[in-house]
Amino acid sequence: MKLHTRPLSGIDKSLEGSFLTHWQTMNVSPKATILLSVSGGADSIAMLHLIQKLKIKHLPDLDLKVVCFNHQMRAAAEIEVLIGFFFLFGFL
Repeated sequence: MKLHTRPLSGIDKSLEGSFLTHWQTMNVSPKATILLSVSGGADSIAMLHLIQKLKIKHLPDLDLKVVCFNHQMRAAAEIEVLIGFFFLFGFL
């Protein structure tokens, strides 16, 4: 599945670099299975986006699994999850 990408701004590159640096300090095996719980909020989608980019660029053997978690705090949460996933994977 091809990740929808846009040109990175300076802020995006800095965030990606910081995330990669932090990831490397955690000593996660390059072949680990990672389970991400994503609610569809901006922070969850940003986390998924960063880890997906890390996988593509640096850790192709990382086994990335994603589950959807609805906190049921807002009625719009379910649709936000769908929109977030559609945007992230290039369908929007």
